[in-house]
Amino acid sequence: MANGFLVPDTREVSRMLTFLLGRDVKVGKGSRIRTGSRDKWTLGVFVTESNDIVGVCATDLPMASNFGAALSLFPPHMAKKCVTEGNIEEGIWENTLEVFNVVSRYFHDVDDGMIQLGASWKDGGEVPKEVKKFMRRSKHRTDLRVNINGYGPGSLALIG
Repeated sequence: MANGFLVPDTREVSRMLTFLLGRDVKVGKGSRIRTGSRDKWTLGVFVTESNDIVGVCATDLPMASNFGAALSLFPPHMAKKCVTEGNIEEGIWENTLEVFNVVSRYFHDVDDGMIQLGASWKDGGEVPKEVKKFMRRSKHRTDLRVNINGYGPGSLALIG
């Protein structure tokens, strides 16, 4: 192991998302994402080359929908439709995974090798127990409230 997960500050996350999405993104401290079986949330797991979990990125449904829609300039109403229907459209989900890929940069100091997005779930109710256990036991996390200009707010957690 190298240094471990270094929790980024809100300004750093705001700058990264603003650059990635090409629009103003405000980031502040947030509350923990609800991850119960009835809650609507998504998850990307970051792993080493040997498939060891080093971190996760969790979002609520509005954040995942807004990320995916904003990245490829889908109209904001498409993100809202995903939230209303409780399911992310496949094209928007693929874009959300690209945002997760970029977010992996916050976990690169955890291990000397390559860190990459491993498994992902657009329905948090399907997340395996071992991943939820990692989330509960992790000592470093940041819970953020993110507002993408033109798309709206959502919640994001980086856990390592």
